[in-house]
Amino acid sequence: MTSSSSLVESSEGNTDRSTNTNVSLEASQSVETVKVNPQVHPDCPYLYKIPEGLHRYYQPLSVPVQAITLLVAAWVAAVSTWTRLAWWQPLSILRGFHSAPSPVKLASFAMNVMTYFLLTHMVLQEVIARPSRISTETLLQKYFLPSKFSKYRTIDIPGMDEDEAPFSLGVHFLEYQHAHVKNTTNEHRFDALYLQHGFGASSLSWLPVIPSLVHRLNARVGLAHDAVGFGFTDRPSNQKWYTSKQSARIAHQVMRHQQQSDAEAGKRKAVALMGHSMGSLAMLRLATQLPAETFKFIILCSPALGINNRKVPPQKRDRLSWIRRNVVSPVGRKAQQTVLVPVAKYLLRRIIGTNGSWKTGLKAAWGDPAKVTDGDVLRFSWPAIGLGWEEGILRFASAQAMQQEDELDNDNTLMQRVLELPNTKVAIILGSRDRVVTSNQVRRFMKVADPNGKVKMIELDGLGHDAFEEDEQTFCRTVDELLASVGGQH
Repeated sequence: MTSSSSLVESSEGNTDRSTNTNVSLEASQSVETVKVNPQVHPDCPYLYKIPEGLHRYYQPLSVPVQAITLLVAAWVAAVSTWTRLAWWQPLSILRGFHSAPSPVKLASFAMNVMTYFLLTHMVLQEVIARPSRISTETLLQKYFLPSKFSKYRTIDIPGMDEDEAPFSLGVHFLEYQHAHVKNTTNEHRFDALYLQHGFGASSLSWLPVIPSLVHRLNARVGLAHDAVGFGFTDRPSNQKWYTSKQSARIAHQVMRHQQQSDAEAGKRKAVALMGHSMGSLAMLRLATQLPAETFKFIILCSPALGINNRKVPPQKRDRLSWIRRNVVSPVGRKAQQTVLVPVAKYLLRRIIGTNGSWKTGLKAAWGDPAKVTDGDVLRFSWPAIGLGWEEGILRFASAQAMQQEDELDNDNTLMQRVLELPNTKVAIILGSRDRVVTSNQVRRFMKVADPNGKVKMIELDGLGHDAFEEDEQTFCRTVDELLASVGGQH
């Protein structure tokens, strides 16, 4: 099934209605779209290696370039340290050593050499050896998407009210079909398993477990999309798209689109929703959007609950608030876009573009840092080659400071609303060594949100924030246990 699809370049200054380009609706790996043959990564059988010629990190400068850079740095340092030296006479640097220089002068010279060398080195890297950033369109036309399960579709998101037109958004997601039930009639227990990643990750985080979970849950299909701001989903300029509310709406449309394309869609009976960290909020919201008669089995993995409750909009707007809104805010936004955003984008690119940075970050999230593999690093760093990656992260972070859009932006209210839904079961999986969202944090939150203890919580010994990636077998066995506790309730 093919149609026209919108691909966003995510360049600076783009608008919500970015330039549209006609490409395949389903960007599966095909002879027409794949110009370079993908190679599977040995640590992750469902993940492709980064296309040859593309780089996640700043590349080292060649030895001759570094040598010339050092000589120029020494020249400039000598001229600036011994002010009587002539700029047009490189050998005149040696004159600075005819008489015994003072230790202070030597220290100043050495410091200047180091400073000029590092600055020049960084500028050259930024110009000729920076990390690759390519548009999704280029990725589709010249290379390939990250996984054999990858899809890219333009999905129309309905407006929030009758006056708002639908919004077209290019979404990258994983789709894993249960082979056993593909050609049978209603043998699956769940119509769909939907998974949502957390901050800094993408749908690729679910690659180690999505096939196993689909089979264990006996689901018809497994789905997981990249939230806006992460992965290869388009990055609109409007901040509202970077919230859990919109991520839930995207998930709903991805699920509906998949169901409508299936002949058995009318026989669906249940869905399993699984959210990790901040992605848990989107899955809880999705549960509130599904029909009451649909059985919903929700598993939250190290959920980031009660951490970022956004401010309630003020009931009254006085003259001071008008000034802030119409005078101060526009000036602040202009300064932010002109100065702060470019600096923040550079710093973010420099940090994550340093070889080893992703692994260092994952070690802080893993229960056992020694178990972080190259495959783990690749799953997280693959999306960073996408054009506009830094801008997407910054927009997401900025969106978390927005005022509440509705009452469900309060995590406590959201959880209570879900627990009141009919045909709904909620469970939580924690890691005993989670240093990002600790078990105690979650338990304290649930004491308030779930005083009657409806939600079953299981803590996995020795695992950290990403339990499903750290130990796939233990995690899947835990899901089996939770599924057994649901029994024949649907």
